[in-house]
Amino acid sequence: MSDAINSPIRLDGCRLCRLVVEADPCSDVCGRGPDFELGFDLDVQEIHPTAFAVLVGVRAVRPDDAAPQSLQRIEVTIEGRFSLPPDTPDEVIAQLVPLNCFAMLYGVARGIVAQATGLTPDGCVWLPSVNFVALLQGATRETEGDEELTPRTGSPRKQAAQRKEPPSASVKPRN
Repeated sequence: MSDAINSPIRLDGCRLCRLVVEADPCSDVCGRGPDFELGFDLDVQEIHPTAFAVLVGVRAVRPDDAAPQSLQRIEVTIEGRFSLPPDTPDEVIAQLVPLNCFAMLYGVARGIVAQATGLTPDGCVWLPSVNFVALLQGATRETEGDEELTPRTGSPRKQAAQRKEPPSASVKPRN
């Protein structure tokens, strides 16, 4: 593989911080497939100039007007620790963090949600693939004041994203 597509960012470890799968115990609906609206949280903290702690939260909530189903809400929060080589240029860090960190941790969250919902009456829920570039650009365009999902001003090495809920999306189970 070419060095142009090999990313210098490394996921050093991750952990599950929170998992909620809420079902309606009175529901007799089974196997209809959930329909959720998605929301995201992203928090990036610089540990030192080439190491970052990234927290990704994903919320899938059943809209009030959705078809009846037993699953009502799914929440998952994953924390990852990422590092780059010490000689990584500022502009490369700015390109990789938070976008690649968000994408990697979301992939982990998808697998956890699929596994956790596999035995529910509605069946396995696969969170959809997400265009992270559009999601982060959309969050930046829609924000005002301090609430941006972009690095704070200053050096790109000082990566710190502020919480912001990007646009919602629908999620349906994969059959």
